[in-house]
Amino acid sequence: MRITGGSAKGTRLKAPPGRGTRPTPAMVREAIFDILGAQVPGGEVLDLFAGSGSLGIEALSRGASRAVFVEESPLACRIIKENLESTGFRQRARVLVSEVSRALRKVLKGTQFDLVFVDPPYNAGSAVATLETLGSLELVKAPGSVVLEHSAREVPPDGLGGWRRWRHRRYGDTGISIYRSEEMGLVGRDAD
Repeated sequence: MRITGGSAKGTRLKAPPGRGTRPTPAMVREAIFDILGAQVPGGEVLDLFAGSGSLGIEALSRGASRAVFVEESPLACRIIKENLESTGFRQRARVLVSEVSRALRKVLKGTQFDLVFVDPPYNAGSAVATLETLGSLELVKAPGSVVLEHSAREVPPDGLGGWRRWRHRRYGDTGISIYRSEEMGLVGRDAD
């Protein structure tokens, strides 16, 4: 697994062993960042269910100012820290060993981000709850985006908790839905 773009392009990332994490494939990461484009440079990023940290680290490589990684596995958090060291981004990152809902409600409450990655275990039911929590706690700046990675067999709701699905793509078994605040409007929204 390597960084696909930016200052750390080509740097190899480690992934936690076993089947507990599912790193986002390079093709999917590249497609996400092609869609996001100018939203990334200078932005503050939150990577939830971070696993190896590949999405947040990719954002840092492409110019994000800082990133917060939330992952409940201590082993995965050690891997994220190693990946941040190998890419030179450790000083621009914070890694939280925490269950996502707890981190959002207790640790990160009152903080805002430009871009949030949500990559929960497929079919766990946590994607919808996480989107609702992000909206109710106003953790995303306007005009920010939430990128939800999910099974291609699932299609998350068009709207939820103040969010509207702006883009939806499928890449093999992986689905990507990008949400924006309903207040932003949906100019250029893709058909599913």
